[in-house]
Amino acid sequence: MDTVLLVNLPRQDAERAPAVIAGLAGICKSVGIDYEVADLNLQTIQASTLAQWREFQNYVGYFSNECDPKLIQGFKDLVTSQLPKQQFGIVAVSLFTYETLRSAHMVLPILRQVYPDSKIIIGGHGTDFLDTDNNRQPFYKVALERNVIDAYILGEAEESFKEFILNPDSWRNTNLKHQVSNLSTIPFACYDKILPQHYQHTGVIGTYITGSRGCVRDCTFCDVKHIWDKFRFRTAEHIFAEILEHHLEYNSMHIEFTDNLINGSLTEFKKLNYLLVDAQKKYPSLKDLTFRGDFICRPANQFTEDDYRAMSQAGGTDIVVGIESFSEPVRYHMGKRFTNEDIDFHLYACGKYGIKNTFLMQVGYPTETIEDHKTNLIYLEKYQKYGLAKVIKLIRWGFTTGILPGSPLDTKFRHTLPIIDGENDTEVYGKAQWTTPANPTNTYEERIRRRLELHYASKKLNYNQPRVHDEFLSILASLKGR
Repeated sequence: MDTVLLVNLPRQDAERAPAVIAGLAGICKSVGIDYEVADLNLQTIQASTLAQWREFQNYVGYFSNECDPKLIQGFKDLVTSQLPKQQFGIVAVSLFTYETLRSAHMVLPILRQVYPDSKIIIGGHGTDFLDTDNNRQPFYKVALERNVIDAYILGEAEESFKEFILNPDSWRNTNLKHQVSNLSTIPFACYDKILPQHYQHTGVIGTYITGSRGCVRDCTFCDVKHIWDKFRFRTAEHIFAEILEHHLEYNSMHIEFTDNLINGSLTEFKKLNYLLVDAQKKYPSLKDLTFRGDFICRPANQFTEDDYRAMSQAGGTDIVVGIESFSEPVRYHMGKRFTNEDIDFHLYACGKYGIKNTFLMQVGYPTETIEDHKTNLIYLEKYQKYGLAKVIKLIRWGFTTGILPGSPLDTKFRHTLPIIDGENDTEVYGKAQWTTPANPTNTYEERIRRRLELHYASKKLNYNQPRVHDEFLSILASLKGR
């Protein structure tokens, strides 16, 4: 059995230790294989000024195609100096998203040079992403052709990574996307070598937990069903056991769920809340534990006022909700079957029990009319009291609606609406400059106008809006030459 080096790449947030690396560490620990960690993302942030990090992350995150060559060389020098000096049998590199691919192009040749006898393997969502810097070939093909990797894993890596590290010489690369049928068989994440307190937390030490994968919905704009065709979830008891271990072993006082939906399985989610509340008697420190995750707005008969109370008591006081639009016709076309009355009840219950919301919204969905847009403006005024009270702590209008590869808008509705791609659309992940003859006034320029109007309306009503700088930077870049 070989010693393993686990490598984490920019660009990612660094408020908490990376979930993927902790998960891979848990697998190594479960089979008795020694490992080390190189968190190049955290090391880059720590070695950079704010301005340097912003320029570098804009480049590796595809917000910009330009970067000061000195910054790029500085990153490569940092990698070379920070990598562990010992040799490893296996070097495992996490391509967490497509925003790690440009970093990977810089780092993988260095890894090959520093560890010439190691088997280098990559995995993660970025592994088969179409590399826009290399004729839109899948990234793993480019890396194989350049001889900077030996192996790759597509899909979910837990079981296949265990197989690889136990017997790397027998591994055969395949385009089959691996999937774990029973999530409760995955070892708990291990933070022994990436201690949560060493990360850029804001006073509250936290860890990640995955309670489910996939989604119970099939929203038209979303590609989750394309990635995970089946919704799978862990039992409440299994999730609770991991939360307790993180709390007792690493002093984690906040849990960030990576799930697409924490309340996808209502039965298990409700049970988890009551397990956490009941455990506060034996472990009083759990009274100060909080958790955060993505949440479905459900009708009151599915998630009652008592359920909101239990969630709040368990620590679920900060949730992210995909409202998407305050127009019911737009939401229904998306596949989001909740009413505006359901939103009213959700906000009432959250306000009563101190639960803060981040509302995820969309601008310019293909069926959105000017009347639907006006509805959004009307409801901003209606819900202003919740914004002022921080029940809606953030409202994120994001970019304009893009057509993601593999989403129903791409596979099902492209020919029935129809949706026509823009000629010079440079979006890396999804197309933003589309048009549709079924709604001809909903042009890209009009969508941007609506986006700006919603920004200023939200600002006038004192809603907090995140990530405005990056979003506007991307939108303005897309308008060049139009």
